[in-house]
Amino acid sequence: MKVRLTRISGVTVLALLAAALFTPSDVLAQDGRSRVLIPDLFPAEDTNDNFGKDVAEELRDLMDEQVRFVSVEKDEIEDILDDFDMDMDELDCVSSRQLAPQVSANVVLCATYQDVGNDMMEFTNIAFYPVGGGEPFNIELFSSDKDDEEQAAQRIMGEFDAFVELSQFRSYCFEYSQLQQWDDAARNCSEALEANPSATGIRFQLAQIYREQDRLEDALAEIDVVVEQDPYNADALNTGGYIATQLGQEDKGLEYYTRYLEITPDAAAVRRNIAYEMYTAGDPAGAMQLLEEGIGPEADIGIYSDYGTYAFNTARERLEELGIDPSSHEGPLPDEVTELYETAIGALERVYEELGDSAQPGALRNVVVARIQLDELEEAEAFGARLTETFPDNESVWVSYAQSLQLQDKIDAALEAWTEVERINPDFPNLYTRQANLLLSADRRDDAVPLLQRAVENGYDPSAAARMIFADAYSKGTQGDRGAQYTIDGIQLAKQFDVNADTESMLNFFHGYVRYQQGVQAAAPETVESARRALPIFREARQLLEGGRSYASNNDQNLGQILDAVAQYIEIQELLIERGR
Repeated sequence: MKVRLTRISGVTVLALLAAALFTPSDVLAQDGRSRVLIPDLFPAEDTNDNFGKDVAEELRDLMDEQVRFVSVEKDEIEDILDDFDMDMDELDCVSSRQLAPQVSANVVLCATYQDVGNDMMEFTNIAFYPVGGGEPFNIELFSSDKDDEEQAAQRIMGEFDAFVELSQFRSYCFEYSQLQQWDDAARNCSEALEANPSATGIRFQLAQIYREQDRLEDALAEIDVVVEQDPYNADALNTGGYIATQLGQEDKGLEYYTRYLEITPDAAAVRRNIAYEMYTAGDPAGAMQLLEEGIGPEADIGIYSDYGTYAFNTARERLEELGIDPSSHEGPLPDEVTELYETAIGALERVYEELGDSAQPGALRNVVVARIQLDELEEAEAFGARLTETFPDNESVWVSYAQSLQLQDKIDAALEAWTEVERINPDFPNLYTRQANLLLSADRRDDAVPLLQRAVENGYDPSAAARMIFADAYSKGTQGDRGAQYTIDGIQLAKQFDVNADTESMLNFFHGYVRYQQGVQAAAPETVESARRALPIFREARQLLEGGRSYASNNDQNLGQILDAVAQYIEIQELLIERGR
């Protein structure tokens, strides 16, 4: 049975060659030269084919004179065509390129001509095609006297040297790229483009090289040319979108990415990948817009998940840009941030309703955080409670739920949530200090101290634990309305920890200073009885202040003046007591 070569696509060509009846011979001719397939040139309709046959024969003779190349003999071509039940005059460029592997050719010449009258033939296409990949090398078109086949052949053959040189540059271009020798690769790619400016594959490779060299503007310029020459080049559109986004040309990046999506079959997955690239390249707004264009009744739920996540993260970034701390802001948020959080909530709640426990809990917890940011605490608590039922073993869900509770002063419920976090992950960062902070804020210091002790037992810095207790004691006691004794009791609790020298000095200084203030109040009546009460307080204050000398020296505290005042008070109290005797 014989197989006919047909005018078919490149993918089908591969299938045809795989099914061919003949096993190709060696790639090179027996003398080591590369083989060039030169079929009879292709006449246009109503054009005599003799000119094409004669020029082809002249070309084969000229090719055989080359040192490194040899033509496939016409008899060999016709023998192979017989096996495919074809004649030479049935060949065109596509079928000739299909035939090339069967005769072990490395290069194929395709040339089309037409009769334009006045005994002249005009070439409408002349190109050398590398077999196995690479752009064709197009020769500048010309006209020839129909009786001067030799001159036409010599002119075509004269361009063959340029094709060979181009092939060398192209080969070095890709070889050096593979070796990551970018300067050499760029030089050879540029040389190849000078010989063949329409070689989009080489130009795209040059763009990739520039990208590796961090020459992004040069890379994008080459991509622009590739896309102009080949508007449906998916790789160029994708790469161009990424580079433009990196350069801050978000509109151009979005345009390239949108065009890329138009020609890719798996729109949802590709759209999500591109949006991710845009987001990580610093264009969250563009990423959201790209995903928004893919949202619809039949949209992939993954798009909603990404869309909500990007909206949430973009809101957080906007807050950082505005210098607003998400964990401590008060009052209404900027309208843009509010809209982003609401967008995130809408998209992610839809994901939860559709996927349930198949959704990513880390993304869904952002709904709770977003509602907290919007001061919608009851809604945050309600959604967080649902998530804890759906994902009972996810620590991040319990953490966000605990935050929604503690912001409503539901301290015991929040502590229960933190207990669940401990059940899931006993090594959760700052687990006990978070709970201790919660208790301190609720004026439950006695409950907080044991948790800080557990934190220290698990590796937390004892000095940091002591400073937490001191900060609460000083702000609520000395600076608040709880009184000096609250401060002193807190400092004494803090001193139970194995603190470092700096912290010990600080605690002693403030302990002594507060005792000094208590002594002043005790001594105010200036009686024998008040002096007897105040004197031991001043003496204790002096000892503590001496222990805080290092802290005072490093923090611009006028310790000498304070000690002088303490000494005077001690002297006065002693005099009052002596007179009383």
